[in-house]
Amino acid sequence: MHVVVLTLEFTFSPFSGNGLLARSLVKALLAQGCTLHVICCRPSPSVDYSADNALDIPEIDSSQMECLTLLPVDLPIEAPWRRLDKNSAWEAFATGAGARAVEIASAKPTACIAVDWTGSAAWRAIYDSWPAAAVLPPPPVLYLNFRVYSSGLPAEEGAWHDAKEVEALKACQLAVCLSRRDRGSLMGLLAKNGGTLNSEAATATKGALPPMGSEQHILVLLPPLRQDIHQLALMPPNQHTDGLPVECLRLSQGYRASRRCFVSCVVRIGREKDPMFFVELISRLAPTLSQL
Repeated sequence: MHVVVLTLEFTFSPFSGNGLLARSLVKALLAQGCTLHVICCRPSPSVDYSADNALDIPEIDSSQMECLTLLPVDLPIEAPWRRLDKNSAWEAFATGAGARAVEIASAKPTACIAVDWTGSAAWRAIYDSWPAAAVLPPPPVLYLNFRVYSSGLPAEEGAWHDAKEVEALKACQLAVCLSRRDRGSLMGLLAKNGGTLNSEAATATKGALPPMGSEQHILVLLPPLRQDIHQLALMPPNQHTDGLPVECLRLSQGYRASRRCFVSCVVRIGREKDPMFFVELISRLAPTLSQL
């Protein structure tokens, strides 16, 4: 299977969970034997000096490396970085992706994965520039919604993002989000905005996929454990304290060596993340957790 992945953030100066999740997605697809073209942004060095995090051996093996083609969109110096909202570099990303349409068409992809509404906007640009002489028509699109952007935003800001989410949902043949709550939000957006496929999406669907706006059209896939966290979880219980900070290690001394004694929540402190909800939840669950 040959897949085009469109993600604004990937390995060049990554700054959010979107880049981490897109990276995990690409690694998983390579492990399944897929051939990938990944189109992502590369910020100007004068704008962002954080380290790139290339996907390379040994994180993937040599045969997988041969199946991965990375096509960066070099952003102009005035393009913002470290943003995924309407003030991000989404327009420059879309323009750069559209300029790759002939190259992508010649690769004959069988599917496209668009990460968030920024990835969908990039797909729109590629679709509009798809060469008439291409051997194959544009492939079907899977829309990966990593976050419903209007959640936690004031109404005037949320409405703009809602419109982009609806455009992405109407342009795809199948959508995947990360929680049942997000699916409910996306279904509600479609219901308010006439849940019908765009003409190009309807043509690619050919009646074979579920109705737009149904629970079958918008699927839920819970985020997977990152590989390093997975390895940590599989460590023998008497070894998991080896890398703990001194204060955490001191607190763990009252627990049996065979028990894990910490529950963590690693999120950016932001209104939409609501990290204090986790603190409140753990406080209420403390009597139960102490028995585990």
